[in-house]
Amino acid sequence: MVVGSGSSSVGVRQARMTARIDAPDGNVACPGYPHKLEAIVTPDGGTCQWSIVSGSGILTKDNGDAIGAESVTEVRLLGVKPGSVKVRLRYSKEGRTRTANIRITIHKIKFRVTNFVREKGVSAANEFEEGLFMGPRSQKEGGVLHTENATFKMSADVEISVADSCLRKSDCAKNHRVGWLQTMRENERWVLYTKKTIRNIHPIMPIRDARPDDGGGYTNPPFYHGPSVRDFTGDEDTQTAAFEDSPWWPDPGANPAPWKTDNYGRLFHITFKNRFTAWLVVQNIAWADLAGEYGSDDFNEERMKESFTFLKHVNWSCGFSTTVDLNEAVGSRAATKSKEPWYRRWWTGRGNKPLKLDKPIFNEENAKLGAYQEEAVEEEEEEEEEEENPDMEP
Repeated sequence: MVVGSGSSSVGVRQARMTARIDAPDGNVACPGYPHKLEAIVTPDGGTCQWSIVSGSGILTKDNGDAIGAESVTEVRLLGVKPGSVKVRLRYSKEGRTRTANIRITIHKIKFRVTNFVREKGVSAANEFEEGLFMGPRSQKEGGVLHTENATFKMSADVEISVADSCLRKSDCAKNHRVGWLQTMRENERWVLYTKKTIRNIHPIMPIRDARPDDGGGYTNPPFYHGPSVRDFTGDEDTQTAAFEDSPWWPDPGANPAPWKTDNYGRLFHITFKNRFTAWLVVQNIAWADLAGEYGSDDFNEERMKESFTFLKHVNWSCGFSTTVDLNEAVGSRAATKSKEPWYRRWWTGRGNKPLKLDKPIFNEENAKLGAYQEEAVEEEEEEEEEEENPDMEP
C-alpha cells in the first residue's frame, strides 16, 4: 500500500522530486511485530530521515538496530499499544526537501479473565525442639521441613482474542504469554531475646519478589515464577495462570530461631509481617525482547513494563507477631499459633502500587551476609529511658 507523496520542479535543470512511503504489509500492524515501511523517492541519492509524529511505537532498521543519523530507505515500525501511529519520512537532496506521512493502525487484542480462584493457607508458628519457624504450617520428617499448604494461592483463566483486522491471527496470539509479577512492599521481621534483638535489615523496599524454580534458579524474568508462565498457542486460546507464595522467617534453608542461647538469652517475642502486590499480566514477547538482557547494564526496565498488559492485581499481606513462653512445652510456646493472609479484593488493571522488575530480587538479597543485624537489648532500653526523661532537652 502506498500513501503520502510530494513533488516539485524548479526550472528546467532540476528533475522532479518525489517522496512516498510504501507499506507492503498493509496499514494494519500487530502489536510488537515489525511492520515494514519503505521510502520510494526520486531522484535517488538523497537523505531519508524517519520519525514518529504521533502514537506509540519505535522505528528500527531491518535487523532490529536503532535508527541513527545515517540515511535508511527501509525501516520497521513496532507499536505495542493499540491505536493509530503516524510515521513521517523527510527526504532531502541538494537543498530540496519533501515529506510523506503514513498512518498505521495497531490492532487490538482482547484478554478475558474468568474462573478466578483464591485459596488461603496460614502463616503459622512452627515449633520444633531446636527452635521456631514462622511460615506456612509445616511438619518435619527426617530433618526435612514439609509444607502442608501454601500460605496464599491464586489462579485465573485468560483467553486471548485477536482483532479480525489482523492478517496473521495465530502467529500474533503466539507472541503473547500470561503469568504473574510480584513486588514486596514491606518487610518487618525481628526476634526479641532477653539479651539481643535480631532484625532482618535487607533489602530496601519495595523490591522485586520471585519464587525460585525447583532447581533454585529464576527463569523467565521478570515473572514471579518462571515455570508457571504459559504461552498462548493461537487465537481464542485459554491458558491458566497459577500463583502461590509461602514466605518464611527465618528462611527454611537456615536454622530456626533458637529457643535460647548463651549469647542471645531466651526468646520471648517474634514478628514476621510482609505486604505484597501481585499482578496478573500478559506479555508481548517481541516487545519484551527490545528491553535487553535482564540484569545487564543495558536492561531497559521501562520498556519491559511496556511489554505487559496488566489485567488484574491483588494487594495482600501475611504474618503476625506473637509472644513466646519457654515455660510451656514445645508446641504450646507461641501465644498466637497462626493467622490467615489478608486479602481485600481482586482489582482491575495496573493500580498505583510500586512495580519492580529489575534486580535485585528479595530472596537473593536476603541470603547475603549482613541481612541480619544484632542489637543489644540493654542499649535500646537506655536510649528509650533517655528519650522519656522530662529533664532532657527536646
